[in-house]
Amino acid sequence: MKKVTINDIAKEMGLSRNTVSKALEHHETVAKQTQYAVLKKAYEMGYAKLKTPFPNEIKEDCQKNVVRTILVIGKDASAFWHRIIMGISEGLGQNNCKIQLSILSQKEEDALEIPLALQNQEVDGVIVLSVLQQPFVEKLSTCGLPMVFLDAPCDTDTYLTYGDIVLSQGLNSVKKITEKLIAQGMRRLSFMGDISYCKSILDRYQGFLWAMKEAGLEIDRSIQKTSHQPHRYYDRYEVEQAINSMPYIPDAMICANDDIAKDVYFVLKQKGILVPRDVAVVGFDNKEEAEIMSPSLTTVAVFNHALGMRLVQQLLWRLQNKDCPKEMIYVSTQVVFRESSVRVRG
Repeated sequence: MKKVTINDIAKEMGLSRNTVSKALEHHETVAKQTQYAVLKKAYEMGYAKLKTPFPNEIKEDCQKNVVRTILVIGKDASAFWHRIIMGISEGLGQNNCKIQLSILSQKEEDALEIPLALQNQEVDGVIVLSVLQQPFVEKLSTCGLPMVFLDAPCDTDTYLTYGDIVLSQGLNSVKKITEKLIAQGMRRLSFMGDISYCKSILDRYQGFLWAMKEAGLEIDRSIQKTSHQPHRYYDRYEVEQAINSMPYIPDAMICANDDIAKDVYFVLKQKGILVPRDVAVVGFDNKEEAEIMSPSLTTVAVFNHALGMRLVQQLLWRLQNKDCPKEMIYVSTQVVFRESSVRVRG
């Protein structure tokens, strides 16, 4: 934000510069009522040189009325993100804050072109909804604003240098699904997802590995599709290539998200392989189409609206606690068992 001066405060209040200066110094020649009004206005405007003693009642009063603008940076405007953004918007509205949304293009990210609102110092904090390249995050950090990230690279320390991280819990939920598959007699299980991309997908894979280890089952590396891909398996061709490279069709395929699972359905159908008779398939995110897919998709519900509100809570807390250690926070999820994971013999 633009640096606030005594002249700015004086102009805003219609007072002389001398009066404002004395009020900020708690000078006895300035009436207490005027001192209070000047201090309150200085706090609201973000004047950096407020001196102690600063009455707590003024601070509390100001914090109720100050309007902050929060920049939300994303790379996708699909329906999945809409609920998260709505949660952010509601959370900000409840706390007298405004939202400014910026959809970042790949070209802008590659060129390190930060949003104009940041360049012009028009916002008070930043929420990042996508896993962005490290150089771009470093560029964002030069603005000196509190930041909260939804998800992060696998090496979370790189992001924790710059801000807090909020994640959907994935390890325990995928472990629970995997245990259910194993309990039905399935032994040859596959995981599909680019585990090098982000912490959330890595967590899901680790939940899968944990369940397999507890069951004493060997991991067949030939049917694990976890390596980096240009489109991170969010591309039907990559999914088809992955399935074609398997020496056999697994008993179950655990997909990093519903989008991948949807393409797995398509590719398997083209091959005449039936879900769940021949292979069980599960996803993650519980997108709207998961329930109407045929068969309906077992998945994990992410509470997107609540997730958005939690991002706001963390950022507002960070604005008041800038020197506290950075935090990584997990928001719970819920497994949704449907037809696609129930083995039908026949």
